[in-house]
Parts: sequence; C-alpha cells; structure tokens
Amino acid sequence: AYQAGYEQQASTEFELQGLAIAGIGDPLLQPDLLAAFLPAFKTKRHGVPVTLVTYGLVPPNEAAALCQQLLELEVEKLEIYLPASNPPAYQQVVKPIQLGFSDVCQFIHTASEAGLQVTCFAYAPVAQQSELRALALELGARAFVVKPLAVV
Repeated sequence: AYQAGYEQQASTEFELQGLAIAGIGDPLLQPDLLAAFLPAFKTKRHGVPVTLVTYGLVPPNEAAALCQQLLELEVEKLEIYLPASNPPAYQQVVKPIQLGFSDVCQFIHTASEAGLQVTCFAYAPVAQQSELRALALELGARAFVVKPLAVV
C-alpha cells in the first residue's frame, strides 16, 4: 500500500491510520515480539504509522522504560482502553487480575509525558462519557473516543 501511493490513495483520514496491533492479548505483554517485528515492518513500510491498542495495565515502575522502548521502536500512537472513571467501576468492567485503575491512569500520564500520542477509548454504550473524556484529557490523552462494539 505504501509503495502504491499509500498517502495519495487515501480518501479519508481514517485510511491514513496505518498499522494497528491489537486483538486477544495485550501487545504490551509481548515487548520482545514487538522489538523483533516493528523494526522489520518499519524498514519495509517506512512512514506507515503504528498504533498499539492496549489495556495500559503497566506497573508504574516499568512504565517510563516501556514508553522509551516504544518510542525507540517508532510506535507513534497508543489507544488505551478506559471504560470507567473510578476504581470500583473499572474493576467491575475490566476485571484485572494484578493491576488496576490507578495503574492505567498512571500509564496514560507517563505515555503522554514521554511523547506518545495517546487516545483513550471505550466501547459503546458508555454511561459516563463526559467524565471519561475529562479524565482522559486531564491525564494527558489527546482525545477520548467511543467505539462501536464489533460483533464477530
């Protein structure tokens, strides 16, 4: 797509989003795989932006180093799942095993401060959309978006 005029062929901003790494399993849990894959991808597809879609559940003592690694791997964007604006609601929706609401909030802040473009998101329907948007922006995210829930 890049060689065929990726940017010139795009008719909407959405088509310029590049590669998003997401799915079952958080890409941040596989830093070694990212370190092997992304340089090879960037070499072949120079200029195509990379977005990681993540829960952002990173221990605070590891967040700065991970963000630096992502910048070195030329990851441009993070989309971080933020479905609730308080710890009990977050626990109920996400059901994290080890880390929680404060950790994702800290990671959003750390990633934003490190220079990564952070967008927070939740899947529709969203009960407290204005509170979530305010929280995301306060933590340093560039935006908060509501995504339709995909039916597979």
